[in-house]
Amino acid sequence: MKNTRRLTHRGVAVVAAAAAALAFTACSPAGADSSADAAAESSFPEKTITIVVPYAAGGLTDIAARALAAGMEAELGQTVIVENKEGASAITGTTEVSMAKPDGYTLGFAVDNALAQSEIRDTAYTYDSFVPVRSMFTQPYVLVAGKDSGFTSIEDIAAAGSTPYGVSGIANPQHLDAAVLLDELGVEGSAVPFDGSAPLTQALIGGNVPFAIADVSSVKQYVENGDLVAIAVLSSDGEEIEEFPGVPNLEELGIDTSEMVLPVWGLFAPAGVPDATLETLKAAVDAAVDSEGFQSVITTNGMPLLTGEAAENWYEDARKSGAIVKSLIEKFNIQIG
Repeated sequence: MKNTRRLTHRGVAVVAAAAAALAFTACSPAGADSSADAAAESSFPEKTITIVVPYAAGGLTDIAARALAAGMEAELGQTVIVENKEGASAITGTTEVSMAKPDGYTLGFAVDNALAQSEIRDTAYTYDSFVPVRSMFTQPYVLVAGKDSGFTSIEDIAAAGSTPYGVSGIANPQHLDAAVLLDELGVEGSAVPFDGSAPLTQALIGGNVPFAIADVSSVKQYVENGDLVAIAVLSSDGEEIEEFPGVPNLEELGIDTSEMVLPVWGLFAPAGVPDATLETLKAAVDAAVDSEGFQSVITTNGMPLLTGEAAENWYEDARKSGAIVKSLIEKFNIQIG
């Protein structure tokens, strides 16, 4: 009944706005355009909404986006689909969102590192190309080592003098955080890149690389079964995390984490989306985030929602994070290709 009432009121609004526009057309075409725009805003949404995920299907971002879409669909009474547009370090899909009509029917869902690409590569978009809809969640990282690596503590790594380490992608947050850590410890490091978290995890288990900073969901089961050793965690609040009870935070170990970055997921739209449309989207997303399906995804994968000022200021914080990423790439002379 809720959706029926919404559609009934919407239909009345559309008819009234259309009649007013027709009556006004004879004396003012520009006024007719304004009335039509107002009618479109008041009746949003009238068709399918597309959420573009700039990564391949099956990953955590994709899974979370689909749970989000289902919750929004239930709230809005319109179809919400997810399209995967992977490629070029998330630039392909993010560019598509930036070039879409700013009417609220095309949205982007990604990690803030997709936006940070505009700081380190030649992209068709900048942070100003988008308007934030809502922050979502973050994900703590964990410093892990292979069980036979000889590393069981920060002190072990510091004593190494020089060491290779695994990364799940060049210049991604895990790579940069590991580079910052080794710099803090005065250790010379050489990054060994892998194509994603899964092959990196297997390399750690197989002893091909001694340690890495990894996302919690990809290594948790291997820490629990003893294949990997959790040395420390990195979280947004500087505290320990429930997935690894008793494992200290890097800050507790005296490591300066001010230049370390954690991923933040968010939903964004092309700049210029009308305020009324944006408010409708925000309300739908709020309801979707509270839904059982979405909560199940983030809980299962250890991805806490942003809250308070972190949630409110996430887009400005993403800008700052992008600037840090740029400075670290320059500082460590990382070749991004």
